[in-house]
Amino acid sequence: MSFQEIPLSEILEVDSNIDPLSVEASRPPHCFEMKTRTMLYYVGQADPMEGEELPDADSGIGSNLGKTWADSIRSALTPGCVTPTTSTTSGKTVSSGT
Repeated sequence: MSFQEIPLSEILEVDSNIDPLSVEASRPPHCFEMKTRTMLYYVGQADPMEGEELPDADSGIGSNLGKTWADSIRSALTPGCVTPTTSTTSGKTVSSGT
């Protein structure tokens, strides 16, 4: 398992619609894909195949955990609503926002 820090500003897309049959047989299936301008990251480790031992709940392995991470990253990339703010400049009150 390796760790890679990726700034949100570099993430272009998060795709959690992974076809398990399209994954290379040389490695375990991943939970989601994260695309930047220069790289495609395969993130997480999906649930074990039928007949394999289930990992410990705290191991960080599993499709449910991967889906949660993908949803959280996707949510962080989605612009939120603009909250109006008020500031005071030279004794005058200025409002901005929509």
